Amino acid sequence: MFHFSFSYSKYILYKPPFQSSESTVPTNAASGYRELTEEKMKMFVLLLSVCILGMTNSVSGAEWLRYNKHWYYHSTQKLNWMGAQLYCRRQGGNLVHIDNAQENNWLSSKYTAVSTWIGITDQAVEGVWRSVTTGERVPYINWGGPPDNYKGNQHCGTLNYGGRGRWDDDTCSKKRTFICEVSGY
Repeated sequence: MFHFSFSYSKYILYKPPFQSSESTVPTNAASGYRELTEEKMKMFVLLLSVCILGMTNSVSGAEWLRYNKHWYYHSTQKLNWMGAQLYCRRQGGNLVHIDNAQENNWLSSKYTAVSTWIGITDQAVEGVWRSVTTGERVPYINWGGPPDNYKGNQHCGTLNYGGRGRWDDDTCSKKRTFICEVSGY
């Protein structure tokens, strides 16, 4: 795991290609250059590290599997749905976006039979399941039974509910294992 320590709050100055009166990025008035914050610098260093190191079969000691031009990692660590999504984002991906029955079958055959978080949610509009990766409605579903939003509090998707490959809606605050997906490597 990478660990960065910075002692300055501003690091890089760059001059934008044009000036706009509607700019939302802080600008140093004397030079016309914009300043990057510590948070942005850390993100830049993290993204640069991923680009330099590339994708291997090991990310932070985790074992990744490749299928159809995507990398997958099943975490045995249990987190709530949002914590799992943040973990996957730190790895350069998202909770898994399942496109079709073949991918669903591959995932459910490779990983645990225990119910695990996947990257779908209906938090924005009840009953409209969207991919956390694309923001679009999910192109494929495989519910083990209709998502029931039990007690009005089930807005996050799981894989392997009541059998391998079946999906369910669940309470997002529950701690479960999860599957991350990184594409394009």
